[in-house]
Amino acid sequence: MDWLHKTKQKIEEDRDEVEEKIENSDSLQNKINAQQEHLESISKKLELVKVEYGEVISSLMSAKKELIEKKKELENLKSKTELR
Repeated sequence: MDWLHKTKQKIEEDRDEVEEKIENSDSLQNKINAQQEHLESISKKLELVKVEYGEVISSLMSAKKELIEKKKELENLKSKTELR
């Protein structure tokens, strides 16, 4: 009889241990999911920043090209007025 009682107690302890491991597993899975979502969010933001950076650099290069052209025009006008 004592053996049966110990066996039942052992089964209950094992069941409690399994339930605790399942809860820990669920908790870890939730943390992993949250971190995965955070990583995806960061990846999307990084991609948007890369696109925006490319647009800004393109705009900057165009403005610089235009500035160089305007400087050349100004130099041409100065040299023409000095010749007169």
